[in-house]
Amino acid sequence: MAKLPARMAKLRERFAGEASLAVACAILVDALAGFFEGRRNLMRAITLYARTRPEELNPRLGERSGIVRQMTDLFRPFHDQIAGDAEARIRAGLFIVNAGIREPILFADAPMAAVTAQSGQAIRLDAAEMLFAYLSRREREA
Repeated sequence: MAKLPARMAKLRERFAGEASLAVACAILVDALAGFFEGRRNLMRAITLYARTRPEELNPRLGERSGIVRQMTDLFRPFHDQIAGDAEARIRAGLFIVNAGIREPILFADAPMAAVTAQSGQAIRLDAAEMLFAYLSRREREA
């Protein structure tokens, strides 16, 4: 995690001055996918460990919350383009996209990922479009 501040600084640089929510979504998705692709074996092991022993990772929840908060803050300039509770929608969108990217990259040989196999570029494009669509859609009626 020592490299995390540098990664977040680089991501903030890429977001700086960006006026398009769609491009911001693509930037974030590209960074997440690159993170998983660059550390596939390590991240796969950590993910499997976290799924089998979540109680052992509870002490790191505060650190994880800080990372999510930093990523959420990147979207602050776009709050006027996000329907409803922008903070909650961004957090949910990050979760959805993170899972959607993580699974086909780290577990490409799993049955569902193998059946729906896509190139890394296609995963990025689809995930960015999904995040943008989720963040920019109108609020649901009750």
